[in-house]
Amino acid sequence: GALAWRQRHVGRSHPRCNTCAVSATSSHPAPDADTPPVAVLWATAANDDVATVELRGPRATEVAAAIMAGDLPDWWPLRGLTVQGQGQPAEGTEVAVRAVVHPDDELSCARAESDLGLFAVEWLDGLVAVHAALVCADGVVVMLPGPSFAGKTTLCVAASEAGYDVYSDEYTLIDPATNLVVGWPRRLRVRVGSTGIERRQVCVPHDPVAVDLVAVVTYDAELDTPLDVQPLAPAGTTTSLLANTVCAASRPELSFGATVELARSTTAVIGRRGAADAALAAMVALTRPQR
Repeated sequence: GALAWRQRHVGRSHPRCNTCAVSATSSHPAPDADTPPVAVLWATAANDDVATVELRGPRATEVAAAIMAGDLPDWWPLRGLTVQGQGQPAEGTEVAVRAVVHPDDELSCARAESDLGLFAVEWLDGLVAVHAALVCADGVVVMLPGPSFAGKTTLCVAASEAGYDVYSDEYTLIDPATNLVVGWPRRLRVRVGSTGIERRQVCVPHDPVAVDLVAVVTYDAELDTPLDVQPLAPAGTTTSLLANTVCAASRPELSFGATVELARSTTAVIGRRGAADAALAAMVALTRPQR
């Protein structure tokens, strides 16, 4: 429930998103954070835990009305979060996460997207969310698990520029019933400089797919080859997937079962990569002997 979620997240970084500290009483700082919100919405995840969204700035009322009408902004989670009403929830309701949003401030919106998205995907019905990019390159589906700043978005930008299909740069959703996956197709947030964010619409909708390769790779600017990896056994693949699984603590049996089956059914490697475009080509080449 809400208390368990808060105990896991308040006051420390999320173990699968180590750049994002989530708090039930004070979310990321935002413009006008010390002033009363202009509009407040509350919503529930699939397990009925509650999140509040405090909107500030001159467009707060307009954005709140649009959300209530079903016209969701880019920073609202794609699925798993249901708007219940305007204003605060009933007195005594425990709030698992509070997002403070200034609709005209991109950094504020990006932080709200991270907080609310993380909250929503943890409880998706029948799906296990792994913090992983998902791309399809020359018919090869590659899953790239890793925390924030691991280079997932960089690889997705390179994949798009190479003409490959990008399914997600944020979450890969495993269906334990079929062992197939789908991406969480948000607009890519490409970091510009130290604080800027550029949005790019490159993710494409797709049917559930089987994973051909799990690549647990870190970027090494000094690497003189596109890819330096070793095979990863199913046990190691499971460990790497679980380390990036959002609901590993809250739904351990479902998470373990889903990651074990995926690890058993795919090829996996671990190691380092160089430039994103060349590394992707090298990853695709790894699968060809098995295809």
